[in-house]
Amino acid sequence: MKELFVTRLLTQDADGQIEFSGAELNLFPGNGFVSDQNESIVLAGGFPSVIPDAPFLLSPTLQANADLTDISEIGLEQIARAELVRAQKKLYRSYAVDVDSRIAVIASSAKSLRDFNDTFGGILAIESFLVKGHDPEFTTVTEMSLESASTSGVSLEYAVRAPLTSNKCTYCGACGLVCPEKCISANLDFDFEICTFCKKCEEICPHEAIEIHAFEYRSLKLPAVIVLDELEIEGAVQCNDVYKIEDFESYLKTLYPFQVDEIISVEKEICQYNANLNKGCKLCFESCSHDAISLVGGVRIDPLRCEECGDCLAVCPTGALKYERFSDKTFVDYIQASPAIEGKTVILADTSSLHSFWWHNRSQSFVNTQFLVCESTEFLSFFHFVYLYAQGAAKIVVTKSAEGGRILERGAKLANTVIASLFNGAQPILITQNLSDVDFVATQLGVEPMPVNDIWQNRRETQSEALAYLVAQGSLEPGFKGNHQTPFATINCNNERCTQCMSCINVCKIRAMRADETEMILSHKAASCVGCGLCVAVCPENALEISRNWQFRKEFFEEGVMAAGEPMNCLRCGKTFGTRKSYDRVMSILAAKESVDTSHFEYCEDCRVIRLFEENQQ
Repeated sequence: MKELFVTRLLTQDADGQIEFSGAELNLFPGNGFVSDQNESIVLAGGFPSVIPDAPFLLSPTLQANADLTDISEIGLEQIARAELVRAQKKLYRSYAVDVDSRIAVIASSAKSLRDFNDTFGGILAIESFLVKGHDPEFTTVTEMSLESASTSGVSLEYAVRAPLTSNKCTYCGACGLVCPEKCISANLDFDFEICTFCKKCEEICPHEAIEIHAFEYRSLKLPAVIVLDELEIEGAVQCNDVYKIEDFESYLKTLYPFQVDEIISVEKEICQYNANLNKGCKLCFESCSHDAISLVGGVRIDPLRCEECGDCLAVCPTGALKYERFSDKTFVDYIQASPAIEGKTVILADTSSLHSFWWHNRSQSFVNTQFLVCESTEFLSFFHFVYLYAQGAAKIVVTKSAEGGRILERGAKLANTVIASLFNGAQPILITQNLSDVDFVATQLGVEPMPVNDIWQNRRETQSEALAYLVAQGSLEPGFKGNHQTPFATINCNNERCTQCMSCINVCKIRAMRADETEMILSHKAASCVGCGLCVAVCPENALEISRNWQFRKEFFEEGVMAAGEPMNCLRCGKTFGTRKSYDRVMSILAAKESVDTSHFEYCEDCRVIRLFEENQQ
């Protein structure tokens, strides 16, 4: 029995060279460990909960593989260096947020507002709004609507009655004397609950300071809004920062300075949601159960609401949502830099699960097994499973929490279905809450690893390469039928209707739709298509049709011609600027418009301007 804590280290010498070594150390849980190399250590195997606030990087992955597997020292060094690179690639915004205690409270009862103010007035800066009745303490609104602000918070638009122009009033008191309902107080507050709008006050005022029907429209932006009394306010349901009183406790929990890590980012260049049309892929928005995603101006992540559950990351078909702790590209690079996983069982585990398993199983050695620790495993998707299998993994075991992981399980189920259809019923992916319940021995061999492609484009392209490789290794060409949550679809085009206007190209950021503008050929790569439907939505000729059915055959992974047309060439310079069909279509529309000069439409956009300029000079 070892008397000291045994680990592996990466140390840096005076020349900056990184060296790998083993070490036996005096470990003092909660206080670190003693080593004469402490100042030179850049990474060590270990668990953060035992060695908190370590001045160097700690790798549970390195510790687990060193103690629980048969990986050689050379392989462990590969893991250590891959862990160091992975940690260096964690680049995300991190900042402290101070408390903004301003809040709007809206109620139909002055009593409700008064009770709320009495309870929370000492900790919140409250703007109170009364939508029914009258009370001189509160602002009574006649109209109100709410809208999520561009970044966070709520924008309030509301109207209030403004009968008095204060800079004209001399406080002569004439209005108070003539008011038959006594609805004007000594503080010049108008009670419109009892006012009959007789206008006597307006008529008697010698300075024209009163206009009884006047309104004032105001706007206000605040971090949050509380709606009391079961009121329904326009726009409230769509706003993330609007609370009912029963949800108020969750808001109060945010009222302290805290650190924000923007762990999830959005790569808009490949996001298939179109904010202008409010159409396209909304899977991340639909999957978020914490109201942390909005679609205002495009997909936006609210880091204050994000619980890092991973559902949006796992469901994103393009990889536009990036997990900055372990991005798709970093994941691929990591697997390529680590020991080969061919024929192995790969364990993807959260730190807590692996720490517990390591603690109870250090006396065992798991052959053909490799561990990989993730801060959260629930960001893993169909892409990750397919890529690992294409790299030769024979079995893939993933831990999950008891509460979460619904999207993770859905991705694993789809991957198992695809792999089983290609390889005689193999189902290599297992999701578990407890590693101790799992047999790590794989029942089938994995495939020979796919060749390494050093050119990274995005998740979709790498996934397509992995799937194409697996289809080539299998003996079948299975077909599938999915739904809008399944990240595949095929697009059919009616060539008779299509004018090659290329509207579909403009909205397909993932480049499933492509065009050869010289030959005027529209092509489609089914393996890249995520089924967002944007191309169908923008097609002016209704020439496109989406199908949720697909078949994994060679043609699925290649660009196929959907439509081709006769090029329209400029009469002046010969440049191709459209198709003959699109030109004829435009001419047929303009034929009914007598005043339109169509003589310039046979020229490209540049020559058209030149020709018009030349005609004006004559």
